[in-house]
Amino acid sequence: MDHYADDLAALTAHLDLKNAVHVGHSTGGGEVAHYLGRHGKSRVAKAALISAVPPLMVKTAANPGGLPKEVFDGLQAQLAANRSQLYRDLPAGPFYGFNRPGVKASEAIIQNWWRQGMMGGAKAHYDGIVAFSQTDFTDDLKEITVPVLVMHGDDDQIVPYADAGPLSAKLLKNGTLKTYKGFPHGMPTQRRPARVHQGLIEAPIRKAATRRVFAFGEMRGITRVREEDLKKFDVPTLIIHGDDDSDRPDRRLRPAFLQADQERTSRGLQGRAARPVLDPQGPGRRRPPGIHQGLALALGRVLQ
Repeated sequence: MDHYADDLAALTAHLDLKNAVHVGHSTGGGEVAHYLGRHGKSRVAKAALISAVPPLMVKTAANPGGLPKEVFDGLQAQLAANRSQLYRDLPAGPFYGFNRPGVKASEAIIQNWWRQGMMGGAKAHYDGIVAFSQTDFTDDLKEITVPVLVMHGDDDQIVPYADAGPLSAKLLKNGTLKTYKGFPHGMPTQRRPARVHQGLIEAPIRKAATRRVFAFGEMRGITRVREEDLKKFDVPTLIIHGDDDSDRPDRRLRPAFLQADQERTSRGLQGRAARPVLDPQGPGRRRPPGIHQGLALALGRVLQ
C-alpha cells in the first residue's frame, strides 16, 4: 500500500494539485487514507471513502470482526487458477449484489467489470489482494484531520459494513458516516448511483476545496441536483447546455445558478443537444469545437 500512496503523491505533486478532493472506492479508499496518513494534508481539502477497506479487513486478535485470512487466500487461488472466471463471478454475484433475491443482474455492468479487470496485470492483482486485506489503516485514519465523508452500504458482501465504515468514521477526527440501506459494495454503479453522487454533492462544501465547476448536461451528478443545492455554489461556475435538450431543458438548470451572481456564467448553445461530443452521428453534426471554445474562453477569461 506504500506504493499506491507514493504513486498518488507523485501524481499530485507533478500536477501541482492544491485543495484537492480525493474520492476512493474499495481499495481506492485505502489508498486515499494511506496517502493522507503518509504524505499529509498539504494538497488536500477533504476526502470521501466509499465502500472502503479501512480500517482492516483481515481477522486478527485486535480485529475480531474481520474476515478470516482463508477468504483472501481463496481469492488468490482462484485468481491464479482462472482469473477470467473470477472476474466474471465477482460482478455477477456479490460485488453488485446480483446474487440477492429479486435483484436483476445487468449483463452490461458485469461485462464492463470483467473488461476493466482483465486490462490489469495478474501479478499486481495477486499482490493487491494482500495489500487491501492485510494493511492496517488505523494509524492513517487517526492522523487525518481534513473532513472525510465515509459512505458504505449495509449489504456490502465484499467489505462487510460493520467492520469497515462505522469503525473508520469513529477513528477519523473529522469523519461523517453515511449509511446506505441495502446497498452493495459496487454502489457507485449499481442500486441508484445518483443517490451516491448526491451524497457527495451534499457533503459540506468549502470554497477552498473547489476552484471551478463545469456543468454539462451529461454529468448527472451535477445537473440533477436540487435547486437549493445549486444556490449554495459560491465558486466561479460555467454552465454549457444546449437549448434543444429535451431530456434536461436548459431552463431547469440556468436560473438556480444565475441568481444574482455574476461569477456564474451560462453559455447557451442554440439548437444543440446536451451531449454533442457523444453524438453517435459524429462530432461534425453538433460542432463540439463550439463547446471546446466555450471552455477555452472560460479558462482564459470568464472564470479567472
